[in-house]
Amino acid sequence: MPSSKRALQTWVYSPWMAIWFPAPSLDPAEVVVFQASANLLRGRRSIGGQITVTDKRFHFVPNRLDGLTGARSVAIAKSDITRVAEEPAGGDALKKRGLAASIRPQLKVEYSGQNLVVIVRDLGALTASLVGSQG
Repeated sequence: MPSSKRALQTWVYSPWMAIWFPAPSLDPAEVVVFQASANLLRGRRSIGGQITVTDKRFHFVPNRLDGLTGARSVAIAKSDITRVAEEPAGGDALKKRGLAASIRPQLKVEYSGQNLVVIVRDLGALTASLVGSQG
């Protein structure tokens, strides 16, 4: 495993990862501002995949295995996002969302009367990319 953070990022986001994570459908004018592997929490199910935030939209694309089990991609216009809030790991999260949420903090994204919850390694960078200048 690479020792430096930069080397780790290069390893995690190499072209070979396209085998595991399908690419999101982006418009040619969209600029990627954040990308990371993540888990999308649906009830007590944790769906592995990749988050891509552009200057216009938030995308979650499930990994190929979760896609085969029925998980679907999510694309949300940043202008539709009404609230972004970090939620701590712990007992309440375990009851609501299962084991993954009891170990790591989550980010709750509210949009158009709905919400989704994700776990990603760098919550601060994801939060900044979502609350920054919205398209």
